[in-house]
Amino acid sequence: MTEETEAAASAAENIIDDEREDDFRGVYSLMCAEPGGTIALGALIQALKGTGMVEESRARAIAETAAAGRDPDLAAFRQAIVGAVEEAGRRALERSTLKGSGSSVAQPTLGAALLGVLEDLRKYAQSVEDFRLAHHSKEMFVSLTSREEVRRLQHISERQAQAQAGVQEAHMMQAMEFNSAWSQNMTEFERQAREIEDQCRQKHAEEFAEFQTKLQAKASRTYKFSRELLLMRKSVDTLAKQGRYNEAHKLKAKAQKLEEWERMKLDNEQEMGLAAKELQLKQQQQMQLEALQARATFGATLRRDSSAQFLGAILGAVL
Repeated sequence: MTEETEAAASAAENIIDDEREDDFRGVYSLMCAEPGGTIALGALIQALKGTGMVEESRARAIAETAAAGRDPDLAAFRQAIVGAVEEAGRRALERSTLKGSGSSVAQPTLGAALLGVLEDLRKYAQSVEDFRLAHHSKEMFVSLTSREEVRRLQHISERQAQAQAGVQEAHMMQAMEFNSAWSQNMTEFERQAREIEDQCRQKHAEEFAEFQTKLQAKASRTYKFSRELLLMRKSVDTLAKQGRYNEAHKLKAKAQKLEEWERMKLDNEQEMGLAAKELQLKQQQQMQLEALQARATFGATLRRDSSAQFLGAILGAVL
């Protein structure tokens, strides 16, 4: 992936939409004692350090700028996190430039920054034995991690679709150039070439349909869940047998959320695997078609300069 592509992908992941705004609001609510209230400047500085994207001196500078002399509120928290991510992004691009063309440096995202804040908050809450806060921080971390994975897969899918659209457009341009190359005195040859090409396309379509059918037949919808989920389910049964129903209920709900996420992840991986195999076949077929078109063009050149007997030999080779 080029630097421009990585930067564009990172920008797409850092758009603050309604869902991302909810992420900011949720993390801030854990840091703020009262709904709609403010936090201490030191808490904001520590949150920026928790992202792992800026050092203490830059965290303080970014926090003070966002707070503008007041106790930081949600807007200041959001501005500070965005500022830290943008600064980290600039440094990443600078490192990529120094490494030279073709190097790849991971671009920071808002999601990664918020996950860092949550993990830092969990560790702090655990250290001061505020286990309720630690529990909520951990739960939100798991939930946000799941959503970030979904976002990542969506962005991959979108980039693949854009790449495929570019390939299709390039092939369309090649076909247009190919068609425009023929002259009026090549009518009969064009008819034969189109007939062979149509047969090739039809064969490819049949092969592709058969290939899709086989892929779908082989596709498995059985799920191999993680060890964490299996242990969680076992713990639910154990808690229920012990009569600890409230704990069993909470753990069961958590297990159900994890199972939903794992099912979605496994489904996405399978769909992406099928799509990759279909794309590979399409590319192979396209290469065959382009090779056939190139041979037809070569035959046309020879037709202009050769005798009817030589042309017959070329046509026999094409057929």
